[in-house]
Amino acid sequence: MLSLVALILAVFQIGTLDYLKEYSVIRYIGLAVYLVFSWIQVWSFKTLGDNYSQDIMIKKNHELITKGPFKIIRHPQYLCQILLDLGATAATFSYLVGFLALIEIPIYVIRASIEDKLLAKYFPEKFSEYKKKSGFMFPFIG
Repeated sequence: MLSLVALILAVFQIGTLDYLKEYSVIRYIGLAVYLVFSWIQVWSFKTLGDNYSQDIMIKKNHELITKGPFKIIRHPQYLCQILLDLGATAATFSYLVGFLALIEIPIYVIRASIEDKLLAKYFPEKFSEYKKKSGFMFPFIG
């Protein structure tokens, strides 16, 4: 929520560096990153379906999702949030969004680790196999 507020402020050039013409390419790349990873994040949430929750929990009739973006990595929604915030930082030159993006990285890594432990406990065999085939937050990385 804080990063959204910072992004809205950045649209009005509050908490940003000056928009210099020679850095337009960086801003366009940042916008492209923001848009692409926003879409992938929505895809991730839709793939989770009824399994999605703001809380770290196992729901009744919970399933281990291993399709869509979860086929490649176990926590695409967190990776996307980090990358779209970094993209927003580049697109708006907002040091506020950038600061919040850097703070959220360890928070999302810790949250993803807790989710992994819970899924390993609830789906011991399935999760063990899934973990061998998928990366944590990046493809092919633990």
